[in-house]
Amino acid sequence: MGAGLWPPVLVKVVGRGSRGDG
Repeated sequence: MGAGLWPPVLVKVVGRGSRGDG
């Protein structure tokens, strides 16, 4: 859900939350 908006820290923690953009 808009991984670009979320900080890199969250991306690392969430990893593949809803879209798996990371």
